[in-house]
Amino acid sequence: MRDTHTTLPPLLRAALAVALVSGQLACESTAADGGVQPASAFDLDQHKGKVVLVNFWATWCGPCRYEIPALVELRRAYDEDDLVIAGIAIGENGSEAQVVERLEKFAASQGINYSLYHDRDYVVAKKMNEISSFLPYVPSTLIFDAQGKVQITHRGLPHSASGPSDPLTVLRGDVERLLEQR
Repeated sequence: MRDTHTTLPPLLRAALAVALVSGQLACESTAADGGVQPASAFDLDQHKGKVVLVNFWATWCGPCRYEIPALVELRRAYDEDDLVIAGIAIGENGSEAQVVERLEKFAASQGINYSLYHDRDYVVAKKMNEISSFLPYVPSTLIFDAQGKVQITHRGLPHSASGPSDPLTVLRGDVERLLEQR
């Protein structure tokens, strides 16, 4: 008996092969810069003139998982010339190779479309914590204005004025206000 669920008609198989080879079926990158980089590669000064949202998160963090779709939507909604989004993973255990592999798999499963970095030793997190105290809260989001000064810090999930957790609405409002001030 022929298994019709796994056997594709020859014409469809050929069309899929051509599409894959030509790049027409390319998946969206899991990170805007082509993979997970060490946090030391993130340079806030390179983004002057743009609003920069830096999100500290972890794969094991339930609230982080809740917030990620809002960050994905923000990346889709704003041009990279206006808004930079950097996700910096902290609190991940294992060797550097293990951490990078875990983060890349997680990013692919969540459809993350913004730049990802890992900060295994909290070097960047500690530096940014001196600017705006947020540790030990995960997730935490720091939003910098176009001049590179932190204007907004969310410790934990962003909440609306009425109280419920609403990361997309709150972060979109924060970004809009800072874009208007540029």
